[in-house]
Amino acid sequence: TLISTVADKYAETPARISIDLPRVEIYADSQLEHVLDRLLERSLVNEDTTHEIRVSHRVGEGGLLIIFENNGPGYRPEEKDEIFELKSDGSGNRELFIAREILSLTGITLAENGEFGKGARFEVKVPETYYRFVPGTA
Repeated sequence: TLISTVADKYAETPARISIDLPRVEIYADSQLEHVLDRLLERSLVNEDTTHEIRVSHRVGEGGLLIIFENNGPGYRPEEKDEIFELKSDGSGNRELFIAREILSLTGITLAENGEFGKGARFEVKVPETYYRFVPGTA
């Protein structure tokens, strides 16, 4: 799968990456691989304290939720929106800003919903009409 391909790039990191996501086709911008790469990279941002990254999914009302979470320190509540901002002076997290913009082109949302002190949790919500599970794999 695309996420497994991206995760292979981080095989040499000390963090263990586990993926629980059936084969799924997501109808999105061609830069989706870049976005997934950035999310895994952000999950590894604190390599000293991040020992595990989990990629999981949940199907619910409104679509598919793909969850990237780690066991690092996470983000403070006041940082949650700021991590996606690009400030006029050029500061801010350019990569997460671009990732959110790319996803929004096809109605996909990106949010950080982790609890500070328990790890970061990036959630990618894909609307019902923008994905399908590959037959025989879900």
